[in-house]
Amino acid sequence: MFIKNTEIKSPLHEIVKRSKVLNKRKPEPPKLNDVDKKHLWQTGGRVTNAKLSLRIFGDDLVPKDISALLQCVPTHAFKKNDVVPDDKYHRVAPIGSWILKGRLSSENDINAQILYLFSMVTDDLNVWQSINEKYDTGLFCGIFMDDWNEGIELSSEVLNKISERRLKLEFDIYSDQSNS
Repeated sequence: MFIKNTEIKSPLHEIVKRSKVLNKRKPEPPKLNDVDKKHLWQTGGRVTNAKLSLRIFGDDLVPKDISALLQCVPTHAFKKNDVVPDDKYHRVAPIGSWILKGRLSSENDINAQILYLFSMVTDDLNVWQSINEKYDTGLFCGIFMDDWNEGIELSSEVLNKISERRLKLEFDIYSDQSNS
């Protein structure tokens, strides 16, 4: 009796068959010089444009009192119900505010900008505690990204100074979507 030549299908046979398919060499990626530059994207990197301000808000805030405590003149300050002039409108301040904007170039490192802001006001943590007991305090950071994937890094020194003063840290992040 002759046995017809048939393919034997076993689990081992299937494993060997799949491994031959999986072990095929993948083609080498193209060399950088062989690629059209318009198809390349660069991602990552540091944020290069940030604007910072130290802000204090409160219904009964009196700007000259805050200035005396912090030993610094603010960039902008208004009592509640003061008329706030601007180029188009004259609006009424809904809350008292004391704002100190960073004076370094917006292209400076964010850590340098924060340390510079803190150098303009008192280091006395008791003063900061008394301000925090009455008012809403925070450090505002406007981050302007040139690309869709950029980052910032705050040093431990800066984080410690923010924490010691018990400030909120607020980020507004803006991205130019035309570069995406």
